[in-house]
Amino acid sequence: MDYFRKNKKIILEISSFLTLLTGSMWIVRKIKVTKHVLNSAFDPSIIEIYEPHQEEIPQPQPYYVTSWMNATYEESKSFLTKTKNFIKFMFARRLLNIAQGDNKVLRMRAIERLAQMELQNWQHSLIAHMCNAKTAVALARTSGTNENFFLPSPRKFSKYSNKMLLHSLKDYMIGLDYDHSHDCVKKTISKVFVDANDISRIIDNEHGSEDLSVMNSYSEQQIPICLETIRHHSIFDDNCYDIVDNNGLYILMEIYNRFDANIKVCIPLCNILANISSRPDIVEELHRSGWIRVLSKWINHQDIRLSGPAGQALANLDRDAMVERFSSNLYLLHPSNRCAEKALVDVVFVHGLLGNVFYTWRNNTNPDMPINLIGKPAGRKDNSHTCSTVKKTSDPTTQEYIDEVEQQLKLEWDALGRDFEFVYYDIPEQSNEEATGPYSSPIDNKYSEEPTQCWAKDWLPNDCSHLRVLGVNYDTTLSVWAQMCPDLNMNNTLDLRSHELIDDLVAAGVGKRPVIWVTHSMGGLLVKNILSIVMQSDNEQMKNLCLNTKEIFFYSTPHCGSKTASFNQPTTLIVWPSIEVQELREGSPSLTRIHKNFMDILNHVPIKVISFVENRPTMVSAFKWNFNPVEPASANPGVGEYYEVPQNHLGICKPTNRYSFLYQKVLKEVKEVVKSVMEESKFKF
Repeated sequence: MDYFRKNKKIILEISSFLTLLTGSMWIVRKIKVTKHVLNSAFDPSIIEIYEPHQEEIPQPQPYYVTSWMNATYEESKSFLTKTKNFIKFMFARRLLNIAQGDNKVLRMRAIERLAQMELQNWQHSLIAHMCNAKTAVALARTSGTNENFFLPSPRKFSKYSNKMLLHSLKDYMIGLDYDHSHDCVKKTISKVFVDANDISRIIDNEHGSEDLSVMNSYSEQQIPICLETIRHHSIFDDNCYDIVDNNGLYILMEIYNRFDANIKVCIPLCNILANISSRPDIVEELHRSGWIRVLSKWINHQDIRLSGPAGQALANLDRDAMVERFSSNLYLLHPSNRCAEKALVDVVFVHGLLGNVFYTWRNNTNPDMPINLIGKPAGRKDNSHTCSTVKKTSDPTTQEYIDEVEQQLKLEWDALGRDFEFVYYDIPEQSNEEATGPYSSPIDNKYSEEPTQCWAKDWLPNDCSHLRVLGVNYDTTLSVWAQMCPDLNMNNTLDLRSHELIDDLVAAGVGKRPVIWVTHSMGGLLVKNILSIVMQSDNEQMKNLCLNTKEIFFYSTPHCGSKTASFNQPTTLIVWPSIEVQELREGSPSLTRIHKNFMDILNHVPIKVISFVENRPTMVSAFKWNFNPVEPASANPGVGEYYEVPQNHLGICKPTNRYSFLYQKVLKEVKEVVKSVMEESKFKF
């Protein structure tokens, strides 16, 4: 201690010198690191050295990299603003480096944080050019990501007129047929482009504005036909690479850029991308051609016909977060984005004959029955009307009094609501002894009245957490006369279609967790046949499809067949019913076999069965006559809960709203399964 007291001054001087030296060395090092970052922050190779043609870029976009220096000085007018933007950009660069690193956990967190950042336009563009395809897909599947994080389309065909673009599309389709011969492609080429040549000759002879408008109108009419053919061609796995070759993605992108407001053009384009996304090695081409940017917009589109396939495509491309693969027959309805919430239960929706995942599960916007109130003839509209009768005023004293009255009215209504319950829409008219409801609920404003294009996607995941919702999709016809492609005829039987769906479901990971099936009409027969097949399999993954099944909902499933599908011999010769219709005839041996096998499964696997049955006739608008596609006797499987609902065959699976019995029953049962799984897994409900 004496030594330190005597030499205190010297020790302090030495310590100060060492601190100053260390600080200086740290500053020098940081200057070198900053210089290195700034030198590597911009890649000059991405700058186009030529001036873009006016026709190529009709309206300059704010995200072009060529104007980033000017944008910087215009937007950063003060030192503090420039410093703040610089720090944010350096942070974004650091997050990008982590997002493209080797640590998966850090990659996921960096992507989530990067997607939340708001940068300047030139900074977004620079980050977009530095992103690899895997990172771009991850950003596209992250909610709230700015679209400028993704590469724009190169516009290789921007100088082409509509006539030239049609010729390029024709050559492209000829190349598709040459690589893998397809009768549907040949038929479309002969049908569409012969007429296109006739119109082209007219325009070549007379170059008037009216003729140009005729060509534009013709393009909008014929291009969707060509795209639908390409979509059908892409469902075969061997054809996926043909779609990408010969500038296919760039031709399709130019079509999108010109007709992006035409939903009939966008839907087949989105389905093409969804089909080819089953090959993950195509992701680089999709990234370079600008399609990841388009998919990031479509995944949040209000139209489920775009958001559904876009979610399927990005899920297939996101190999970092998804190990499952979704075929063209299977859509991931929820979660469409990357989600931190763990899925504990799979809910699989399977439509019926002539159905589709995009319109079978809509809600019924024209209910036949008014809502009822136990104890008082009033509906939910009375609540909103009571609250809306209180007016607003600019006088503070009067407004304060009005607010107090409004609050008092609300409290009185809430107190009244505790003594009454709403009777659900679509209340069953008949049920069996096993039926447990629910048939009513307390008055509240929990549910909105907004219509939905798919209640499986919009309602169920919002009202019950920890779900993964899938939608099975397949094509069916009533008559062989209406067949689109002869290559698909052989796959129309229940057995062959079931085997195809089994492979798709296993690839999507169905069976790894508890499964709930929600089926309509023929979809219930498919599920019963699938369970019968996998139960006899030695493959553990397949067998788990049945062993992990907890519940099945049947919406008007003809377990014993349908009288409507039974034709006499003269009618059969005229109608020429499809294989699906022939198998649905009353007393069909295949249906009898399937139902017997299903009942045997119920003796070994505890599966809860709930059946909703129509008791209203369905009108055929073309002939103005009513018929019953599924009789109650055929729709009763003889096991489980049974409800006869005042709906027709089309409306039985479309709840009027979220207060419908048809929806609330499903929601109640799904919640109970999730709760039981949580308890088994030691989660808190």
